[in-house]
Amino acid sequence: MQRWELKRGDRIATLAWNDYRHMETYYGSACSGFVCHTINPRLFPEQIVYIINHAEDRYVFLDPDFWPLIEGIASQCAGLRAG
Repeated sequence: MQRWELKRGDRIATLAWNDYRHMETYYGSACSGFVCHTINPRLFPEQIVYIINHAEDRYVFLDPDFWPLIEGIASQCAGLRAG
């Protein structure tokens, strides 16, 4: 996370199944001072776009299963950065 120039208070999201990678990101972000929230993978793409934009997320950490979903909506998410 440090290589992406995140600062304390920056918001990130996770779009992942409940496994160790998700938990590492969730707890690691809290220990680093970032605000992390989860996105329910069962939501519609429009709902995910709204959540990302409303939260002003800089990054979404995701399981590989969700890469096609994020590729399809990334252009609608103003604050996201590629990493």
